[in-house]
Amino acid sequence: MNDSDNEWWRYRQYSDNDGIEFNVIGLVLLGAGVVLLWQDSTYLMFILCLAVNVLLHECGHYAAGRVFKCVVRRVSVFFVPIASYKNRATSSYDPDTHTWRDTVWSLGVIPFGGYTSFENANTPAPDDWRHSPFLNHKPAWQRLIINTAGILVNLATFVVCFAINGFSLNVAGNPLLSTMLYLSLSLSILNLLPLYPLDGSAAVTSIYEIIAGRKPSKAFMTCYMVVGVALFIYLFWINPTFLNKLIASLF
Repeated sequence: MNDSDNEWWRYRQYSDNDGIEFNVIGLVLLGAGVVLLWQDSTYLMFILCLAVNVLLHECGHYAAGRVFKCVVRRVSVFFVPIASYKNRATSSYDPDTHTWRDTVWSLGVIPFGGYTSFENANTPAPDDWRHSPFLNHKPAWQRLIINTAGILVNLATFVVCFAINGFSLNVAGNPLLSTMLYLSLSLSILNLLPLYPLDGSAAVTSIYEIIAGRKPSKAFMTCYMVVGVALFIYLFWINPTFLNKLIASLF
């Protein structure tokens, strides 16, 4: 197999709408949210600080992915997009020419985290995987770094805010700094939980692969994802008391 056959992705392209694109459902939900915040603006600072922390988190994933030459299709802050932006409509899978212009950047209306979408391939990794643009072609140790980069950025944000506050968690009288401290540490801890679809679940499978020298079976991953989603829904939606107490105990 020659180099051109081994690196077929360099000659493939994908297309998205370029420029700014608005989503009707997102705009309607945004309008409803503005009405609610107009009546009670208590949560406005919380949402803005959460958006900043989520953006930093996703940029951590993005930066780590680009270091290892992954193609990043989309970075989204919050869910149900209000607006999306892409600078270049037609993009190449060539990891050496891929830039931020080839990624769709989205802002959503539902303030419940975000996501960074990497390209994966159905074909096995080539012998020289270093130039492959696909996340699943990367070795486990690189995927571990990519999957935990967002957590590390949130921890770094916490340390910076902690230092600004004189290395104290007592932030009485400074609601902005208090909110940033709380959210940056909270996002770090919550994303460490080994529950799908949190970053901790991807980190666990990568660590398993590093130790065992092979990926978990498809049957195991299916069970792991189902159980993880069930626990995620229970802990975050049905009965969040445990997580609330865990975070509150740190402040």
